Amino acid sequence: VNSNSDNKDNLLVTVFNPNHGEAKFQAMIQDRLKTVLLSYREVGDLHWSIARTEVEDDDGNPTSMELDFTDAQEDDYGYASMKWKLANFVPEGIYEIKVETECTQLGGPADFDMFSTPILSGVIDLTLPEQYSQVLPLRDTVLLGEELVVVFTEPLRCEKPFTFDLQVIIDGTNYRFDREELQVVCEGRKIGFQIDPTIGVDVKAIMGKSFSIE
Repeated sequence: VNSNSDNKDNLLVTVFNPNHGEAKFQAMIQDRLKTVLLSYREVGDLHWSIARTEVEDDDGNPTSMELDFTDAQEDDYGYASMKWKLANFVPEGIYEIKVETECTQLGGPADFDMFSTPILSGVIDLTLPEQYSQVLPLRDTVLLGEELVVVFTEPLRCEKPFTFDLQVIIDGTNYRFDREELQVVCEGRKIGFQIDPTIGVDVKAIMGKSFSIE
């Protein structure tokens, strides 16, 4: 979940019922099945917490309950989906999640009474990187061939194709250089760039001019 997610307050989680041909989760609770719960923990923690989902109480007010897939509407193919409520419950961080079932005990080995899926990892990051300092080197005018560097507060996604936009505006001119007109390098917390001299720019018109970056 990140700042580009359509729903930053909830994460839709889908599970598969391998026995859907025989019975759905809601029917299984009439037999031995008790719960199908989503659990999570931050990486490094030992304790697992039960995820919660938002519901309405008898008066129509929003509240929350444990995310139990036996309460979900399961389709004919065995898939059941519920929203995991993150807002006000789960802070940003790196998490591990799993789904566990619990059944009525038969008095035999514990494996007969429960099942746990493999652990999956994911990240909740809703904070956008911010510019850490002024553009380096500390100069307000254009010097063709010199790299300019913008440093941010956290590592960036530097895989190509780049997902960020960049524009350099030369004050007092009509020049506005988009990312495609710049030579750009992205590494760690830094974006370095310079004006591409092969695009046919009038060097005399921009040399020594002040600029801004968006």
